[in-house]
Amino acid sequence: MFSKGLVESPFAVLDALFQFVVGTGYLFRERYQFAQFCYAIDARLATE
Repeated sequence: MFSKGLVESPFAVLDALFQFVVGTGYLFRERYQFAQFCYAIDARLATE
C-alpha cells in the first residue's frame, strides 16, 4: 500500500516514449499541412 507509486511500472517509459512519438508526429503533420498551404498560396500568386 505504501510503496504504490514509489516504483514506476515497467511500461511507464514506454508510455512516455509513445506519447513523445505521437506528439512529434502531430507536429510534423501540422508543419506539413502548413507547408502545403504556403505552396498553394505561392502557386496562386504566381499565376496572377
